[in-house]
Amino acid sequence: MKKVIIFDFDNTIVMSLKYWKKVIEKETAKKYKVSENLYFAEKRHGYSNIDTAKLFLKMHPNVTVTYNTIIDYWYSYMQDKYTNNVNFVAGAYQFLQNLKQKGYKLILATATGKILLEKALKIFNLQNFFDRVICEEEIGKSK
Repeated sequence: MKKVIIFDFDNTIVMSLKYWKKVIEKETAKKYKVSENLYFAEKRHGYSNIDTAKLFLKMHPNVTVTYNTIIDYWYSYMQDKYTNNVNFVAGAYQFLQNLKQKGYKLILATATGKILLEKALKIFNLQNFFDRVICEEEIGKSK
């Protein structure tokens, strides 16, 4: 019998969710010179990155960029955070190593975009741990 474990990335393996929250809810508003919106902060939970960016644009019709431009901004911001600020969840690296050594198949399922995730996995030296990586953009649905 195959032993398979599925992991999320942000705040399961690395402590990064606070940076995602900051860039989506605060830094994007600041960048496009619009006020922060508590309704947006509440409404976006459970949305994919694409749907969150579309919601932001819908709520701020004077912002005249595409949702892809917003997502690119988020990913650029997060690449910097993964490189310079984000750390592992305590014990996560050793735990993954231990599971891999015991023969478990490890799957990563995440809302993080594929290109950014590949960079993050490299930053954290995790690119060889996972037998399969599934990104929300690949399946078109949020977790």
